[in-house]
Amino acid sequence: MKATALALVLLIALPTPFFAMSRSVEPDVVLVTGFEPFGRWERNPSGEIALALNDTMVGDVRIVGLMLPVTFNTSYQCLREAVVRYDPAAVIALGLDGAARSMEVERLAVNLQRPAWLRFSRINTSGSLFRGTMLPGEAIVAALRDDGIAARQSWFAGLYVCNHVFYRLLGDAGQWDIPAGFIHVPPTPSQEPYGMEPGMMLRGVRAAVNVTMAA
Repeated sequence: MKATALALVLLIALPTPFFAMSRSVEPDVVLVTGFEPFGRWERNPSGEIALALNDTMVGDVRIVGLMLPVTFNTSYQCLREAVVRYDPAAVIALGLDGAARSMEVERLAVNLQRPAWLRFSRINTSGSLFRGTMLPGEAIVAALRDDGIAARQSWFAGLYVCNHVFYRLLGDAGQWDIPAGFIHVPPTPSQEPYGMEPGMMLRGVRAAVNVTMAA
């Protein structure tokens, strides 16, 4: 009886149950996506960076890294399923620009795609012509340059799968109320002489995550 009475006193006196004291707070998630190899590119540093960051911590957030297929529609469907599953606080999509000499934070997504060489179509027949990035592009570029990483803002993300994902991502991100955008990365030096070392690109994406979450 004495033991039972003591237990009741403790339950009344404690503001929260014992099990609540050991409950850990899960960190926010940032989703980083890249693409698989395509065309003449036997390696795609954007996808490699996303996978290298997967399940790592950048500041106070956990990264979920995902490699997307280089196909219209399927690529964005994979990204959207990841958003539903992980409920991220931000999304940074990466892609390879084979001609880039720096990391390029894209400003605009265009409602136009070229699924075949001479065939063009709109991504969303009722959507606006342009959608602007929701990432703090200027601040990201400044942070990368301060770290000695070549970076610039770009106006045009092309008409291939990168732009397709970028445009659709911005349409949904406004409803999700989270920052989202697209960054093109250059090839590696083993692919092109003007390329960027993978470690430097990885450092640049980590900085982009930090700047985005601090904005």
